Amino acid sequence: FNPLMYLDPKAFSGLHNLQNLEISFGLNREEIPEEIFKPLVNLQFLSADNNKFHTMFEHSFEHLSNLRFLNLEFNDIQTLPKNLFTSTIHRHLTDIRLNNNKISVLNPDTFNNLPELEVILLSSNTLQSIHKYSFSYLPNLEHLILTDNLIAKISEHAFANLP
Repeated sequence: FNPLMYLDPKAFSGLHNLQNLEISFGLNREEIPEEIFKPLVNLQFLSADNNKFHTMFEHSFEHLSNLRFLNLEFNDIQTLPKNLFTSTIHRHLTDIRLNNNKISVLNPDTFNNLPELEVILLSSNTLQSIHKYSFSYLPNLEHLILTDNLIAKISEHAFANLP
């Protein structure tokens, strides 16, 4: 537990070989600085659960091309930018954990064309609908957990081309 209020955008400079980072429990910030992970080009496991994040930026993870596991559970995340995860960058990503946030809307293509993705956990959010192509072209998806949401509508092709 760290009562960390400030995280310098260059806090991780020089950590090019770092593969595991856990910054859970105690980051009392509303957002992750947009460029904070830029130097972590070899990062494979990122756990930033149990903090107070509510804002994610489109480019938050764009330099993490080796990322395999991402845990953002138990934050206050409200929305996920459309291009937060991209197939050209996140081709090794296998596990995304977003349980227990405040996500109410998933943009189409939020989880689209991620070839190695096996697990998406989105339970205990406030999702109200699943739009067309919200989950598509995920050839290795094994676990998609959407329990304990407010889902009233699932659009046609919401789960297009899943195994």
